[in-house]
Amino acid sequence: FQGIFLDDVSGHFNAGLYGFHKTNEQAVVQSGKEGMLFIKVKHTINQSQGPCSAIEVKKSNGTQVQVYGVWHAVKTIFLKPEVQPGDVVTVTYYSDAPDWQLPSDQQWTEATAHLLAHIKHHIGSKLLIYNGTQLGYTYDQQFLAYADGCMREGFVADNPTIENWRADIERLASISQRKKYFTLTYIPKNTPPEDEIRQIWFAYASFLLGNNGNGFFSVCYSAQHLIFHSLWNRDIGKPLENFREKANGVYIREYQHAYVAVNPGNKAATVAIPPGFEAHIKAQNQSLLLRPHQGLVLYRAH
Repeated sequence: FQGIFLDDVSGHFNAGLYGFHKTNEQAVVQSGKEGMLFIKVKHTINQSQGPCSAIEVKKSNGTQVQVYGVWHAVKTIFLKPEVQPGDVVTVTYYSDAPDWQLPSDQQWTEATAHLLAHIKHHIGSKLLIYNGTQLGYTYDQQFLAYADGCMREGFVADNPTIENWRADIERLASISQRKKYFTLTYIPKNTPPEDEIRQIWFAYASFLLGNNGNGFFSVCYSAQHLIFHSLWNRDIGKPLENFREKANGVYIREYQHAYVAVNPGNKAATVAIPPGFEAHIKAQNQSLLLRPHQGLVLYRAH
């Protein structure tokens, strides 16, 4: 394997998932789509700490059944095809403790950092990426001491305020200098075509403002169905500067073969097309009007 992607490192938002006690119960094996076997348990499965993530499933004769995967939020454990639908198995797992007190931010951060350190110790040079970096928290400082990078879901999504938008860009710029930084922007599936194009280019141009070499961009419909524009295959070269703000509130950054501009504000603003560049959208008199929350990438003319 190439590494581990630790999804949903977001204890600040799901703190109730992180109390635990050992639970033992019986469950009936079910068959889902494409014959995948699973069992449903009664309580939310806790996977917050290395020693407490163990799940044991046994047949009636005591033979252990291998676990294929876990979806803790829906109380589901997937099994390898060593049992049949209808079999009754005994499952031991860690679940919420009724009398458990929510951890402080410091306690949660230390526990998660310990988990990341434990994983990294065992996988060595293979990649360890966690999903869950969020604005307003500083736990990345501890987590990235062990992880090779992180993922930001909701990057510049939902027409953010200028302050939140800039915080997103600055976090991308800071972390992507030294670690891998994955961004994911969601677009509602029924978005009108014109606004969909605006959102896609706003996200992509914003990403280019902040990426300092180790960033990875993605945009998709409602957490599925990735979107890709053919112009993103064009070579833009290396950045020639850090992103900067112009007097009219537009943020720009020049690359060797591209010029990036983003308007994160609530008022339209004009951007002049530098000599030698061409726009991916229609321009008039060598200038472009950027609507609120709109971004563009000007490519160097061939």
